[in-house]
Amino acid sequence: MDWITDSLPIISVILGVALLLFLNMKVKLNSVLALLISAILVGILNGLTLTDVVASIKGGLGSTLGSLALIIGLGAVLGKLMVNSGAAQRVATTLLKVIRLHMLMMHLSGYSKNTLTYLLKKHLKHGAFSCLSTRLLDLPLF
Repeated sequence: MDWITDSLPIISVILGVALLLFLNMKVKLNSVLALLISAILVGILNGLTLTDVVASIKGGLGSTLGSLALIIGLGAVLGKLMVNSGAAQRVATTLLKVIRLHMLMMHLSGYSKNTLTYLLKKHLKHGAFSCLSTRLLDLPLF
């Protein structure tokens, strides 16, 4: 019976993940709410009091959001600057010239990277876009 008490934290995490998946997939509950409910369940199953569970969740969310807030804020500012200056339209137009719609559809339908490399080299003109062919294939489209 010692192995049950020793593996209780792992069992509680497995139950929490199962509850999270159930709430998201079957109940169609909001992901944040499902995550909070699952975190409360795991905390209670591990023997924490309700006030300790709330403090733990608050500390975890605070540290995560605190580190991401600066990145998200600067990304929003950079995106707004790109939209106002017209750079976002220029980037979108350039990418649409380089990656045609049929190439995008081929990528989504599962063609290999070698097929896309061949088509990009075939369709790209020598000049400004030729250096983009290998770099664009290393980035995921979505």
